[in-house]
Amino acid sequence: MDKRTLDELTRLHSNLTTFGAIIAVLEGGTVYGGVASEKAANRIIGICKKEMERLVTRYDDLRASELVLTPAQPAASKAAGRSRL
Repeated sequence: MDKRTLDELTRLHSNLTTFGAIIAVLEGGTVYGGVASEKAANRIIGICKKEMERLVTRYDDLRASELVLTPAQPAASKAAGRSRL
């Protein structure tokens, strides 16, 4: 995997984590009702979920393209994963 791809995968993962944290905060009871803030929170949650879907699709596509481009990788990964005990 080249550095550019690894950097993009890292950014995608970081953004997924960030949007997930925003959803967790908003769904975790930090917004109180009665002043219509829950409507704004629900809109923000919807936006975050939509963006997360886009990011996951890009992440999966990028990972899949790397696996297709390097068919020898599974054999190398198997050897690297052997226990040294």
